Amino acid sequence: MNDKIRQYPEWKELMENYRAVEYGTFVPHKDIESVLSFSRFQNPNKYYAFVEKWKKDMLKQESKQIECIHKSGYKIIEPQEFRSSVRRQLKFAHRRTRKAGEIHTNTPVELLSPEEKQKTINQGVVLTQLLYYSKAANKKIKQIDRKVDKLLLDVGKAMDVGD
Repeated sequence: MNDKIRQYPEWKELMENYRAVEYGTFVPHKDIESVLSFSRFQNPNKYYAFVEKWKKDMLKQESKQIECIHKSGYKIIEPQEFRSSVRRQLKFAHRRTRKAGEIHTNTPVELLSPEEKQKTINQGVVLTQLLYYSKAANKKIKQIDRKVDKLLLDVGKAMDVGD
């Protein structure tokens, strides 16, 4: 679908309209629908395909992360919000990896051919490593966040004392 999206003039217009918009800007669904010339209710698959492509390209080309604001539109988040966005994405990825682990654990291996059993075992090894590193990364990010928050608090206190 991504290659097809690039062919649509609405896609180019969507990128051009929001390329230079400031961080912190809220973009309502109705504004996007106006640019695309169709409603998200008329053709939700096409609408959200455009939006997802727009979000990806805005991040890659303009360093602007766009997050959904439930039922109302999208926000181009401020640079200081990127850390929390990264944390949310890692948490989401860890949950998805755990779900994959549950599926893997409950695979009826006795019903598989010897080749499929071996592939499943190999997949399990990789999945175990992913879960381990995902959990370690989330833990490390929490530690960093606590240290940064404490540092910011200490700097704020020091600035108050100097006044």
